[in-house]
Amino acid sequence: MRRFLTFLPLSNKEKPPIQECHDPIDRLVPSLNTIVPLEPTSAYDMAEVIKVIFKYFITSLKLVFFYIYIYFH
Repeated sequence: MRRFLTFLPLSNKEKPPIQECHDPIDRLVPSLNTIVPLEPTSAYDMAEVIKVIFKYFITSLKLVFFYIYIYFH
């Protein structure tokens, strides 16, 4: 639990600590550009957005869930 809390800032005025990430910063997910409309009041399928995110980012998300599981057990 202590290690998990090190990922969070001490207050809302602090920036979160920077952690090393091996995910490419320039990776594009073009399908998100067509799912989410430009107009903020337009409706869109949130389930489709989640599917696309999981498809492209599943490795990173698995790691996040693994860390959460480890720190809370």
